[in-house]
Amino acid sequence: MAASINASTSAGVVTTADTTGNLNLQSNGATVLAMTSAGIAVTGTQSATSNANFATTNTSGKVGIGTASPAVALDVSFDGSIQSPVAQFTRGTKKNQIGTDGNGGFIGTTSNDPLLFYTNNIASIGIYPSGIAPNSVVIGTNSSSFTMAPLVVHGPANSSSYGQLTVYSAGSSDVNNCGISIVKIDNVSTSSQNFMHFFINDAGTGSGAIVANGASAAAFSAYSDSSLKENIVDLPSQLDNIMALRPVEFDYIESEGGGHQIGFIAQEVQAIYPDLVGAREDGMLTLSDMNKNDARLIKAIQETGAIIKDLTARIAALEAK
Repeated sequence: MAASINASTSAGVVTTADTTGNLNLQSNGATVLAMTSAGIAVTGTQSATSNANFATTNTSGKVGIGTASPAVALDVSFDGSIQSPVAQFTRGTKKNQIGTDGNGGFIGTTSNDPLLFYTNNIASIGIYPSGIAPNSVVIGTNSSSFTMAPLVVHGPANSSSYGQLTVYSAGSSDVNNCGISIVKIDNVSTSSQNFMHFFINDAGTGSGAIVANGASAAAFSAYSDSSLKENIVDLPSQLDNIMALRPVEFDYIESEGGGHQIGFIAQEVQAIYPDLVGAREDGMLTLSDMNKNDARLIKAIQETGAIIKDLTARIAALEAK
């Protein structure tokens, strides 16, 4: 039997308690706060006659908003008439929302530009649904032009020497752990099997690829179709240039990792083949297409040239007698 502790009919508020310790706060005949052995329920209404639970805390410490039976620590449930988002966190003019729309759930600034989106059992990071497919992961950009790949990493204009994407292996003693694995389904080992493409000009111009190169091998590949070229002429003699190169062996300084190596000196190559020389972010020169086997082969060509030159001189001397 409920007992009225305090009643103010003019204000429409009635507070009642019973012998079991239950406490009800009523307004115009509807309970807006109930404290019972099952927990605490706040019953918000849009009309004086509605009695739907607005917030509930049960004896297990679970909080429900819009549900009387919270299943997890915080359970928010709204019917179809409640519009997205269901939660919003604001700091100054910046807003971050959590909610749902017609396609799935999202976390982000708005439902049209989410940081995280979940739909059709697929979680996405990016800008779905405003341009990115729901199986795309887009980091660092909100441009809908990046729809060609399931993973896009768009770093800042001024990046560190680690680049836009750095992959660390598990830890020390990881010599046999690869940093990146590229797995293809087709069992094709010809050079038509593409592993990786490279682009410049905001992805408008290709710079080559890494492809299969026969059984158990891969290689860098250049785009070489005749239809891609013009002004084709024969290369002039390169023997003098090749003979002028200086293959060397050397040790790297400690700050560069140390270790013995075979190759060339960039400044020396630059004087002969400047198109092979570039520079890294600190201004130190780099070489391309000049590896240690190139150094060995060029040295062998130079040795062969010296032998031919010596034999030519001997033949000329014999013919002069």
